[in-house]
This record gives sequence, C-alpha cells and structure tokens, in this order.
Amino acid sequence: MKFTMMKIFSLVTTLVTTSVLSVAAHAAVIEPSAAMGKGVFNKPEVANTCANCHGITGEGGTVKTAAKLTMPKTWKIYKILGGDAAFAKDKADFLKKMQAATEHLIIRSAVAHNVTFKQANPWFDVAKGGGAYDSQMLGLTAAPAKAWLKKQESKGVTAPIAATSAYLYVQTLDKQGVFK
Repeated sequence: MKFTMMKIFSLVTTLVTTSVLSVAAHAAVIEPSAAMGKGVFNKPEVANTCANCHGITGEGGTVKTAAKLTMPKTWKIYKILGGDAAFAKDKADFLKKMQAATEHLIIRSAVAHNVTFKQANPWFDVAKGGGAYDSQMLGLTAAPAKAWLKKQESKGVTAPIAATSAYLYVQTLDKQGVFK
C-alpha cells in the first residue's frame, strides 16, 4: 500500500485532531449555575427536596420552620454574621462567609454542619442565630438530591458544584436585595 505525503499528512492531522478534541472533552469543567441549582431545588411533589420543604417560591413549604429563602435577612447565617450592621460594614466579606456557610450546610446537612463548620470557622457561632440549624435540613444528603447528583456525576457535577448552583438559584429568590 502506497502512502503519499498528502495521505500521511491527512492521517496524522486526523489522529492529532481527534486526540486533542478527546482531551478537551474530558477536560471540560462544569461551572455552577442558577439553572443547575433550579434543577436541584425544584421538585415540590417529592418529599425531602428543597422545594418541598422551603416551597417552590422559596417560602411556604411543608416544613414550617424552614428558612424563607426569599428573605435572606431572616436566615440564621445572616444573624450569625452580625446582621445589617456587619453587612453594611463589609458586604463582600459578609457575602463570602454567607456563601461558604450556606454551601457547607447544603452539602453536609444541618446535623453535620452544626458540628463541623465551626471547627474551621471560629466566627461561626450558632447561638447568635438563635441556635443550631434544624435537623430537618438535609440538603444534598436527602435521597432525591443524592439521586439527582448521581445522574449528574457522568457530566462532571460534584456536590460542591451542585451546592454552589443551589446557592446561586436561591439568590434569584431574594426579595430583600441582599444579593443585588
């Protein structure tokens, strides 16, 4: 079989291009998004989901003690961080800590969060927020969220990506302008 220079060049180009595209496809990074967070959140008809407990609009769900997600100034973490005064003093740091604590809560569930988050974050004092988070807050440890995450793993979605996405989605529910 005779190979001309053109055929060899074409074959090598095809092999290199295929290899580069294959590496690029595997290296694609999944970015958190509010749209993905909506997928995690919105299953009101299923027990132990965000929407079921908090309500499809972020309030009025089946768990009466669940945070009103539309009112972030009422959240425990907002109070723990020092409320309006601390928010006004250093909004960027406030929001950074708020996000870290909320995402940890979503990933770990309230029970684990109550115990472990303070260890790495001395500023986190649940007493300032009126006490520990309600053990009914299951986040990504709930069966429906675990099932959703399992389906998304092949796309590269991890628990931290899902938690950030859920947090980004919850920000869209804000009626108080905290996240504006």
